[in-house]
Amino acid sequence: MVFHIFQFFFVRGLKYTKNTQYFGIINALLIGDKSYITNKNKNTLTSTGTSHLSVISGLHLNIIASLVFFISFMMFSRAYIVVNSIPIVVISATLTIIATFTYMALAGFSIPTIRAFIMVFVVMLAILGRVNYHKWQIYFLALFIVILFNPLSVLGVGFWLSFFAAGLIVYFVNFNKSNYNIYKKIFQIIYLQVFISILMSPLIIWFFGEFSLISPIANLFAIPVFSIFVVPLVFMLSAPLALNMDFLVVIILKILDTILGYTFDILEFLTTFNTYNLNIIIDGSIELIIAIIIVVLLFSHKSLNLKPLALIIFIAFLTNVKPINNHLHILDVGQGLASILAVKDRAIIFDTGNKFRSGFNLGDAVINPFLQQKNITKLDKIIISHKDKDHSGGLEAILRKYPTKNLISGENGKCLAKNSWQNYGWNFQILTTDKQFSGNNNSCVIKISKGDKSILWTGDIEKKAEKYLIKKYGNILQSTILIAPHHGSKTSSSVEFLKIVKPKIAIFAAGFQNSYNHPHKKIIQRYKNMDIKILTTICSGQISIDLNNFSIQEHRKENNKYYHRNCQI
Repeated sequence: MVFHIFQFFFVRGLKYTKNTQYFGIINALLIGDKSYITNKNKNTLTSTGTSHLSVISGLHLNIIASLVFFISFMMFSRAYIVVNSIPIVVISATLTIIATFTYMALAGFSIPTIRAFIMVFVVMLAILGRVNYHKWQIYFLALFIVILFNPLSVLGVGFWLSFFAAGLIVYFVNFNKSNYNIYKKIFQIIYLQVFISILMSPLIIWFFGEFSLISPIANLFAIPVFSIFVVPLVFMLSAPLALNMDFLVVIILKILDTILGYTFDILEFLTTFNTYNLNIIIDGSIELIIAIIIVVLLFSHKSLNLKPLALIIFIAFLTNVKPINNHLHILDVGQGLASILAVKDRAIIFDTGNKFRSGFNLGDAVINPFLQQKNITKLDKIIISHKDKDHSGGLEAILRKYPTKNLISGENGKCLAKNSWQNYGWNFQILTTDKQFSGNNNSCVIKISKGDKSILWTGDIEKKAEKYLIKKYGNILQSTILIAPHHGSKTSSSVEFLKIVKPKIAIFAAGFQNSYNHPHKKIIQRYKNMDIKILTTICSGQISIDLNNFSIQEHRKENNKYYHRNCQI
């Protein structure tokens, strides 16, 4: 039944909304389908911390509950015949439960909407049964039911953010009981938004690595707009869509488009200030608890005089930022390559992982979060070995967050120049194939060296390019660490090439059970026969090398859990 309702609104809603400028946002709020939201709108919402407004959430469900209850109460209070047989509150509460359940179903029973529905449901039952529940009883009942029906929900970010925010609201509302002054009410709403934003910041930093300072301002503006205008208007679309009242649908959509247009103009203006972010690393649970204590102390009662203590702890907390220093990271990006040379708060990237037809890319999913978590603020260079998606797919996403003009690519001709430079005390040298080849064999080959330590990136070169490089550069190719050519393909890593490079360590970047069978068993055996130590992202996960002493960290091994698969190459 719910599926048919969803299908009906999907077909009808898409028919009408596709001609509106913000049809993606409207569809997301109407039926929970976010796939039509444009990248531009997604970036605006993400940059301003207002993404939660573009999906059916607990906030929206509470808005619907309030509207249905009070509108139905006002309507039926004038229907004396109905009132004489059935109490008004019974009708209003029943309609509210039906409306919110339907809205929750359209949202795909997401955790925020389930939590909100349970709270609304318990409140409505209390009204129907004339039982007075305490706010915390409702809160913990919702928490219990969500965990009871979906224990794995505790593994999701949405669970913690949703219930943490709800708990803050329940706690805060206790401060303000019988205050009907309109100006004080407005102040309380503003204070509530700031209060929640600040108290949520430790959890947001824990999960996402940064906290946008413009997010509270953006939400302070956007939440009332969505709550008072956008969500009610979207909900009002349901009736005319179901009754084929085309003229009313067009009018509502026109109003929605206008409101959303002005709203996004303001949000886009606020994105110009999105450089004002707090990039703080919270590595462990102890640091998270300390961060929460700080913000709790900030809102402690003035009689306790604990705010100076919060400031002292906060300053100490900020100075605890942990920049990385002289590390090479081969990231685990599945079938592809992405590596980062990082020194303090700066980095050079060599290849950026894959991108898929769905839009999912390793730049957004892995590389940007890694840079953010390691407090990298600037990219000095991005080197793309060649145009294959498993090496270049994440580039666009990285450039959006870390714009740099210093881009070297095997496809733009820069790898063909005899180019060398220094960064972080390391010598970088491009070993060019002089336009002798195309495709994989035209990959950028980069050697970095410092004293007796060196690393050789080879992209996807194969035997022909290897033979050419041997002839042209000879012993210059010799390196301590070799990023194995073409993920360990049987068409690369020739015996002659390995004899010239003489690596002590070879790293294969490949995906678990990939369709190409990389690295090939024959190639693995070749490396073993030459006493070269082998590491793979398949077994090791992320591989980090301290460039001061060349000590190696294998993320999967160092963080091994009993449920991890055993892996041997």
